[in-house]
Amino acid sequence: MLPEKPIFVGTTPYRNATNIDEYETLVRETLNYPYMHIAAMKGYPKDQWEDCITIDDLHNYLRQVGFTLTHGDFHAENILIRNVDVPKGIKITKENELWILDWQVGQIADPVRDIAQLIGVGGLDNKTYGVHDEEIVKVWWNQFVSLKPGLSQEYPWELAWSRYKYHAGASIALLISVCNAIKGFTDGDLEDHTAGWLYRGLIDRFNTVIAKHGDPRKNYNDSIAILRKMGKDVGDWGI
Repeated sequence: MLPEKPIFVGTTPYRNATNIDEYETLVRETLNYPYMHIAAMKGYPKDQWEDCITIDDLHNYLRQVGFTLTHGDFHAENILIRNVDVPKGIKITKENELWILDWQVGQIADPVRDIAQLIGVGGLDNKTYGVHDEEIVKVWWNQFVSLKPGLSQEYPWELAWSRYKYHAGASIALLISVCNAIKGFTDGDLEDHTAGWLYRGLIDRFNTVIAKHGDPRKNYNDSIAILRKMGKDVGDWGI
């Protein structure tokens, strides 16, 4: 996963990771754990998920874990709050409007995925991450389950929280993988020491998620155990 000529100005690969192979496995499996789970349910080795999963498999999986319409790229730069100056004598219903932009990767996915990405990518810095996010997610969940009677039983808090802790890691693992693919970790100017800022920021956030919430793969397994108790068809993954 590391680029051939990475730029690590003021840092080291994966911020002093003691085992590069294990760290890269953690990033890769965090990102792909649901697909590995689906492959295992079909009787395939988990590392062969790319060769065996169909769109029907994904649909069946979402029916078990819960789904809704999600934005798919939900972070602070895609949120616009517009303040409207109201001339005297003009009546309007809103002086402040909230706009969510850039829906090009909107998708049907896990309900908590968007809020995990919002908090992880720009909502909280590394010092406050893991301090306030449970409170934020609880506010989101209360609003979400109020949308339909019985939704709090379909998507209980303990499931939402465990899924959040998984997606907190997966959303950053995705960015690490994408930035590596587009050579985002090898650009910059060594003369002014700006090279590697994106690398450092994403690795620091991923490590912070691990420090605050533990291994995302364990959090995923915890969510599957909850779903199994709810009677969902999730196989024996994680047992």
